[in-house]
Amino acid sequence: MGDGLLRRRRTSSIEPASDNPFIRRAPQPVAVEAPLPTDEWLGAEVAARGPQRPSATASGAAAGALARREVTPRGVTVAVAAVHGGAGASTLAHLLGHGAHDAGVSWPVAGGWARPLPVLPVVLVARTHGAGLAAAERVARSWAAGELGESQLLGLVLVDDAPQLTKAQKAAAKRLSQMTPHGWHIAWQPEWREVQTPAADALPARVRRTLEHIRKLGAQVTAGAAPTTPTTDRQRQAAETEPRSAP
Repeated sequence: MGDGLLRRRRTSSIEPASDNPFIRRAPQPVAVEAPLPTDEWLGAEVAARGPQRPSATASGAAAGALARREVTPRGVTVAVAAVHGGAGASTLAHLLGHGAHDAGVSWPVAGGWARPLPVLPVVLVARTHGAGLAAAERVARSWAAGELGESQLLGLVLVDDAPQLTKAQKAAAKRLSQMTPHGWHIAWQPEWREVQTPAADALPARVRRTLEHIRKLGAQVTAGAAPTTPTTDRQRQAAETEPRSAP
């Protein structure tokens, strides 16, 4: 009898402590994300927020801002559109990685024979020099007036063209960041001038979080979690007030 009791005690001693409700377990460490470095016009935020859809009251660009271009949508998770030459669309598409499509200087829309055609998530990119900011404003106004349809605009990425921006550049960039659904900022990266393409595994925290945010928004659009077709405020109000037939 004594030997049987001893065997039972030995057996119970090797049971994992996690199965015993009377043993207090040490709390598991929780990963805490480091705060972002303060941005010149975004502050501690990853992105600025602007109008989420075109507005019926907005005035368009004086001339066509971007030419429409069809792209094959298969495998595209986000299309990167430059608003002017040398904006950095190729670099941004490279950093976004698999599924990012460099659309060049154009407004990309899904093409092909598949029906219904998917809605492409699009991110615009521009440099912060005078020509870049002017081009970005033309495209933003064109989108706000409902002139850029079929695809869904995620926002605008502004990439510094110099180590230090003037007060006028910063003011214009801050204003532009609030003219599209989201406005991101990539500060001057001197290391990028020495390489053909930046290494995606050695990016500053703010750049990394910016890319993560764009990928997340793009995934929501391709998954159908966001509106599939941009609508103006007037169209939305008309749909809400349109009489419905009785069931």
